[in-house]
This record gives sequence, structure tokens and C-alpha cells, in this order.
Amino acid sequence: MFTGIIEGIGTVVDLTTHEDSAVLTIAAGDVVADLPPGGSLAVNGVCLTSVVEPTAGGDVGSAGGEAAGGGDAVSAGEAAAAEPVVSVGAEPAASETSASGQGTFVAEVMGETLRLTGLGALTPGDPVNLERCTPAAGRFDGHIVQGHVDGLGEVIARTDHAEWTTLRIGIPAHLAPLTAVKGSIALNGVSLTLTAVSEAVPPAAGVHAESVHAEDGISDGEGTPRAWVEVGLIPATLSHTTFGRLQVGDPVNVEVDVIAKYAARLLSFTAPDASTPRPLATTASADTAATTEPPVASAPSMSNPIPVTTPAPQGADHD
Repeated sequence: MFTGIIEGIGTVVDLTTHEDSAVLTIAAGDVVADLPPGGSLAVNGVCLTSVVEPTAGGDVGSAGGEAAGGGDAVSAGEAAAAEPVVSVGAEPAASETSASGQGTFVAEVMGETLRLTGLGALTPGDPVNLERCTPAAGRFDGHIVQGHVDGLGEVIARTDHAEWTTLRIGIPAHLAPLTAVKGSIALNGVSLTLTAVSEAVPPAAGVHAESVHAEDGISDGEGTPRAWVEVGLIPATLSHTTFGRLQVGDPVNVEVDVIAKYAARLLSFTAPDASTPRPLATTASADTAATTEPPVASAPSMSNPIPVTTPAPQGADHD
């Protein structure tokens, strides 16, 4: 589990894609200094598992020699020099190393994750938000973040104010009922409070919300409503996460509040009609409708008093 408090900004070193999976390599610095094999790291809000380098003796994370998109793979040193890792909080000892190499995180990403998130669009040099899983004794500064992204959103408006910034994110329509003003949401792994949400207007029949684009974030130009949420970002959030770089059109991983998801799941089940009596259990005989309810005990009376046991006197012999 995570809480949406980013510990550092890493840099994509390589994304080697296969038929229905990929191997992602990130220069993560001290954030993964003591991460063991099998340990979890949230990358832009996606929970990934640390694995050993896929090829012995070769470049870290490079199975084919080329990065995604046809470009040359960037070495961990070059990536760190081009985009230094920003660590938030105390720094671990410099002698500690991760399972995949000092300061390097390698993960295998399955096709389902590539389709539901923006990880498949990453290229060498891209910055990513990083968060280690929450220890049992750690502070709960954000909200419950599972690292299970619910859908891919898109920045549809950015307004820079004097001391803060507002982002409007277009989201899949089926996630709109799970959002509320002052509620929590994780965007690219960052725990944020919603300042505004779109009205509860369903999209037109046959139109997938993911394919609806709008310059103003209200409709697709043909009257089709689009779901969106807004968040306010203070300077500290902009500088300690990748949000300072986000622009209109950029993809954003969206994870709605898990409590809202479970509440919606419970409400999706039809409750039994209270006006319909529940049938009583019957015996195996088809001719008898006797119930299996236990007999009701009668209250004590003078004709049926409660038996009283007289204790034997102390010291007396009795059977």
C-alpha cells in the first residue's frame, strides 16, 4: 500500500517492449537504495515489482539494445546526469544498493498494465514520480493508494495563478461517480484533494469516454459531455513531483478512492425485497409443512415453578 506522498523523481533509462509486455528501467537514486528483490515501488502511481537484471553482463534493462521508440537506450549514468533524481526526506546511506543495481530499478510490466496506464508511452529521459510502499510504523500523510490504476486521464486545462496552479484532468466517464469535491484521488501517484468535479452527465450512447477529446474540457465539439476533475497544486507539490512539467495533452494515471470503489460495488447488488416474507425451512415430508423453528419456552408460574435446589449443609455427608 502507498499513501501518495512522492519520495523522489526518477528518470526513465529504457523501456524494452515485447509482444505483450515490457521491461522498464529507471534511474531511481537513493529511493531504491535498500529495495530487495520482489520489493514494491510505485512509478507514476503504478505498483511495480523489483526484478533482477533481465540479461547477465549486458546493459541494465536492455534486452534488445534499443529503447522504445527506436532511439538508443540511455545509460543510468547519462540519465542521472541529464535529469537528477530529486529525493524528499532523509537520504539512506550511500553504501546501500538496490536489487537491480545501485540506484537502478528494473521491473517487468505486463500488457494489461501497459494498456490501462501511461507507462507504455514513456521514453528515455522522461521523469517519473516514485514512492516506496508504506511501512507499518510510517505516517499516513495522504490517503490509501493501492497502485492499481483505474484508467488513463489527460490534462485538458492548466491555469497558473500567482502562488498555485489548477489542473483540470479529463477522466473516463465510468470513474466520474467515484469522485467528489473534497474527496481524494491519486494522479500519477500523487495524493490530491479534488476542488471541483464535472456534473453527473453520462456520455452519448456508443461513445467511449476515453476517446472523447475537448479543448475546453466540457464537450467533444459535438455536444458529448466529458467527465473531468480539478485539483489545486501548491509550489511544493509542483517542485517535488512531475506536475511542474505537465502540460495540456499529457496523459495522467488515475486511481480513484478505494472506499468509493467498494461502496459502488456494494450498491451494484440488488437487495432482497423487504415486503416478501422469507420462506421457512421445512422437513423432507412433502405432505407436512411443519417448521423447524425451536419451541418457545413458557414463562414460569405457580403451577409450574422454577425448581430450586437446596444446598447441603456444610460438613454433612451427601451423595
